[in-house]
This record gives sequence, C-alpha cells and structure tokens, in this order.
Amino acid sequence: MNELIEKVEKLKKSIDKTTEVQELVRLNNEILKDKELLAKIKEYQITQDEKLKKDIIKHPLFLKYKEKETDLNILILKINQELKKLKDKGSCQK
Repeated sequence: MNELIEKVEKLKKSIDKTTEVQELVRLNNEILKDKELLAKIKEYQITQDEKLKKDIIKHPLFLKYKEKETDLNILILKINQELKKLKDKGSCQK
C-alpha cells in the first residue's frame, strides 16, 4: 500500500512539471497582470453581461489560457485511462 502511495505522489509531482501545467500557471499569472482583462472578468462575474463575456472570450490571452486548459484536461484523461488499465490488471478475473 505504501508503494502505491509513493507512486501516486511521484505521478502528482511529475504532472506539476509538465509543460501543460507550467504554461497554464504562466498564462494565469499573465491574466492576473492584465488589469483590463481582469477588470472585465470581475465585472462579468457580477453582471453576467453577454457582451462582456464575448469581449473576454475574444481576448488573445484568454484564448491561449483556454487552449492550455484543454491540453491539461486531455493529459488528465490520458492519465485516467492508464490508471484504469492498471486497476483492471490488478483486479480479480472471474
């Protein structure tokens, strides 16, 4: 059991080092520095204005962020597939 926990911890650390995660963190920091975009996002959270939403979605920085977010989700799906294969190999077959 301890060996499994150690392997999961190593996996989590290796995910943190992936380009997908690092790029997502970098883009998030850029968004936080972009006062105009950040103000629009905060205003949208309050008003739910569709015009504002369209402005946010069109922003190049936001588009890059969403693209990297998608890449990370794909990576997570791949990892889940591999974990399922490992789980299936370890279960009893009838």
